[in-house]
Amino acid sequence: MSFIRHQFDDAGVRALLIRSEGRVSPHGPGTKAGHAGGRHVAITRQGLNDRDLNPATAFLTLADQARAATAALNHHQGQGAYDFLMRQARTGRRVILEAAMPTTPVRCGTVHRNWTQPMAVVCLILDRLAQGDGDGFHIHTCYPVLEYRVGCPSWWVEGTFQFPSGNARRP
Repeated sequence: MSFIRHQFDDAGVRALLIRSEGRVSPHGPGTKAGHAGGRHVAITRQGLNDRDLNPATAFLTLADQARAATAALNHHQGQGAYDFLMRQARTGRRVILEAAMPTTPVRCGTVHRNWTQPMAVVCLILDRLAQGDGDGFHIHTCYPVLEYRVGCPSWWVEGTFQFPSGNARRP
């Protein structure tokens, strides 16, 4: 069986982020709709402070978010996550991907105890769509994070102990 690869570009990922925004997730009942833009792009400092998350993070622009997501999807871990999702017959299968930000700066920040700092890692949550439905997956969300949950770039299947990317630890 050959590895399913796809070379992503910023314009295509930007369009995918826009199509995914507000899309009902096939992941399961009670799952929020896609919200990569609404909750993680161009959020004011006050908006981040008002969140019930600590730290809350956001990209400054959709272009910055798309560039970070493109780098993550083209990373070898992103390609592994994509291959896994494309082989799933079950709609709603979800993977979480963490990868490094692009080497050129991506404008983003966090509010944590009322201060901001640049991020080095991006996290994407990807949901498998039905066969023949657009791109076959959607980006449920995409946000900058302070550090890897498992110490290195990786991906895993949400809600299971499957850790196909080869890391032994579960986040």
